[in-house]
Amino acid sequence: MSEYKVLHIDVSTGNYTIEVYKAPEVIGPIDAGIIIHEKLQSWNKDVFDPSNAVVIGSGMFAGSKLFGTHRLVAVFRSPESKGLHVSAMGGAAYRFMGCGVHAVSIEGRSSKPVILIVKGNSQGFEGIEMRYIEYEELEKIYSGYKNKIGAYALIEYILDNYRDLLQTLKARPIVVGPASWKTIYGALISIDINFNKMSIVEGSEDFAARGGVGSILAQAHNVVAIIAGGEYK
Repeated sequence: MSEYKVLHIDVSTGNYTIEVYKAPEVIGPIDAGIIIHEKLQSWNKDVFDPSNAVVIGSGMFAGSKLFGTHRLVAVFRSPESKGLHVSAMGGAAYRFMGCGVHAVSIEGRSSKPVILIVKGNSQGFEGIEMRYIEYEELEKIYSGYKNKIGAYALIEYILDNYRDLLQTLKARPIVVGPASWKTIYGALISIDINFNKMSIVEGSEDFAARGGVGSILAQAHNVVAIIAGGEYK
C-alpha cells in the first residue's frame, strides 16, 4: 500500500516529526492539508495564529513523466477569505521531492525570522536546519541587493550565503517578499537555479500567489524562506 509522508515542523522549537498516511486516505497535499487543519482546529482561531499550518508538498506521482506532477501545492487558511485555500506553483516540486518527504507542515512561530532548510539523502529524509536572520537585515536586503529588490534580492542573498548548501541539495529557494510582512496578499516565489553558474534562471519564476500564503508564512510563522531538496528519488 502506498504511503504519503508529511514532515511536521514546529518552528517555535525546531522539533519535528514525520507522519505517515496510507492511500487512499491521503494521496496528495490537499488531502493531508485538510486533515492537518481539522486536527489543529485552525478554523476556530485567528487567521494569523501559529496553528494556521502552511502545508506545502507534492503528490505521489512527482518525479514521473506525467504532466503537471511537479507542481508544488500549498494548503492554508487564507487571510483574504478566512477559509481553507489551495495555491500551486509551477515545477518547484521537481527539486522539493529530493528532501525525502512528500509534504512539509509548518507550524508554530519562530522567535526570529528564519530560513528553514529541509535536507534529504539517497535513503530519504535526513534532517532540518533553522538559520535565523534579523528583521533589520532582511529589510536591508529587500531594499536592494545586487541591483535587485524584494524577493529577487532575497534569492540573490541566499545564492551568495548558502551556495554550498544549494549545490549539495540541488534545491531552489522558496521565499516571501516584503509584501508578505505588511499585507494579506503575499505570495511564495521560487526561481530555478543554474547550478553550474550558481545564478538564477531568469524566466523560470514560479509563484503560489492566490490566497495570501506568503503572508501566513511570514506573519503567522516568521518564516522567510524554505530550502528543500536532496538526493532522494
